[in-house]
Amino acid sequence: MKYDYLFATDMDYTLLFPGKDVSEENLRACKALRENKIALTISSADFPDDKFRKMLTRFIDEEIDATIYSTTGIYFCPASSRHFFCIDYNKDVPEHKKAPLFDIDKSWLNKDLPPFNKFLVINAPEELDYELRHDPELEVVSSGPSFMDIMRAGASKGNALLTLADILEIPRENTFAIGDSENDISMIAAAKYGIAMGNASDACKKAAKYVTADFAEDGFARAIFEYVIPLTKKASC
Repeated sequence: MKYDYLFATDMDYTLLFPGKDVSEENLRACKALRENKIALTISSADFPDDKFRKMLTRFIDEEIDATIYSTTGIYFCPASSRHFFCIDYNKDVPEHKKAPLFDIDKSWLNKDLPPFNKFLVINAPEELDYELRHDPELEVVSSGPSFMDIMRAGASKGNALLTLADILEIPRENTFAIGDSENDISMIAAAKYGIAMGNASDACKKAAKYVTADFAEDGFARAIFEYVIPLTKKASC
C-alpha cells in the first residue's frame, strides 16, 4: 500500500499503559489509520558497536540500573530493576507476543552482539548523569522521573520521523506525531501536526498544535478520530 501520511506515536502513557495491552478503542484507531492511508510507526536507531560496548562495560562495572532495547528483545544489566516489569508483562500476553528477555553480564562482551537502539537508565548517579548528557555521541532525554533514554546522537524521534517520511516518499507536510514526555518533544516539533496527550508535560503541550485527552480516556484514539483523520479528509477535498 502507498501511504499518503505518516503518523508516529510514543508507547507508554500514549498508545498504552505500561505493561498492558493496547485498548480496543486505540486498536480501532490504529486500523482506521491504515484504512485512510496513514502509516503508523515507532522509530529507533542503533548504537555503533564500539560505543555500545564501552557503555555496557561501564554500566556493569558501576552497577548502574540499566536496561537495553533491541529488535531482538530486552536485555538487563545485572543491576537492572526492570525485570519484574517485563516478566509481569509477559505473564498476561499470548506466547507469540511475549517479549524475549535476556540477562547480560561481562561475558557478553566477548560475543557478537545484536543491534541495540536504546539504554534506559534509572536513578543515574549525578556524575554519570552529567557525563551522559554532555557526551556529543549521545542523545539523552528524560522519559519519566529519574528515567533517562540514551540513544546515539542524531537518533531523536524527530529525526527518525522525517527520515522515514523521506524513505516512504511521504511529504514532510503530511506528518503527524503524538506523545507525552520530554523524549517525544523532538518528533512533536518536527511533525507538521504535533499532538500532545492530555497527560503530557507542559513542554510537550507547548510544542504541539493539538492537545487530546488523557491516555486513560483513550486520548490516542480521540486524536485520530477527532483531529488526524478529519484533517487528512479536508486536505483531500
